[in-house]
Amino acid sequence: MLILPKVSVPFNSLDQLVETGLPVWVPALSALHLAATTSPPDTTLGKLSRQFYTAGDPANIQKAVEELKDGKHVLAAPRSALIHILHRSFSETGRCTSYIMSEGFLEANMLSFIFPKGSPLKAKVDPLIVRLRETGILDRAYRRGVANATECLKPVVAKKPSGEIRILSLVDFGGVFLLYGGGIALSALAFVLEYIIGTFQKTRRGITA
Repeated sequence: MLILPKVSVPFNSLDQLVETGLPVWVPALSALHLAATTSPPDTTLGKLSRQFYTAGDPANIQKAVEELKDGKHVLAAPRSALIHILHRSFSETGRCTSYIMSEGFLEANMLSFIFPKGSPLKAKVDPLIVRLRETGILDRAYRRGVANATECLKPVVAKKPSGEIRILSLVDFGGVFLLYGGGIALSALAFVLEYIIGTFQKTRRGITA
């Protein structure tokens, strides 16, 4: 663990994303798109709107996901949709090619049914949804549907060993050297303190005698 190199992600919050200037793909007329385009230009969301990716089709989500994998843009969508993307990517490749920043910035509720006004189905479906949610069946079904995204949702702290054999460099032992140097420094400090205390005690005994 001492020689594992740390991973520095490009951004992990909305402010950091704005500072990077990376293009951001957002579904057209989505809640985030409307909130950003109608925000004052000096706010974080207003600045984000200037980074919206306009080269692709704003309605083609499948193409947006493929371009995300190619590194052409950042994809902004509800967390449930992003988790599904991670699940599908890990299922196909067996590794995490993307990550979700830990700081959210816009609440959204995507688990809904739409009925025509006055539909008699609403009164029948609402109690069923409430019972499924209260018993935890909906949450369990959702987690089972995106089970492979669990690995990609872990904090990005260090690269995992790839299994490839390579020659260790001096940088790999940085953690070991720091631990060794810290131990020597503490030992030297303890020696100096013991010497000072011992000298002081001898002087005090001489004065007392």
